[in-house]
Amino acid sequence: MIFERIAPEQHDTLDGVPEPSETPRLVGHDQAANMLASAYRSGKLPHALIFVGPVGIGKATLAFHLANHLLNHPAYEQAPEVLAVHDPASSLFRQIAT
Repeated sequence: MIFERIAPEQHDTLDGVPEPSETPRLVGHDQAANMLASAYRSGKLPHALIFVGPVGIGKATLAFHLANHLLNHPAYEQAPEVLAVHDPASSLFRQIAT
């Protein structure tokens, strides 16, 4: 069976803007980030998430931050209720970015 790809395999790249995987701070998505972190801590994070919006709004950056949070805190009961600013020098950050 042949499948047609309807979405790019990678995030958009914008001139003058760091790659989402290289952005240590998440800007403008506090409410969404806190809702996702709280849902994870309570054990109610959905199994699938779809981030939609205009190009360059930070969808991929939010996804990288959420992935970092989930992998840094595998026991959801002990995870903080907010997404923390992560360290780009950490090995986990580099693994997610590649």
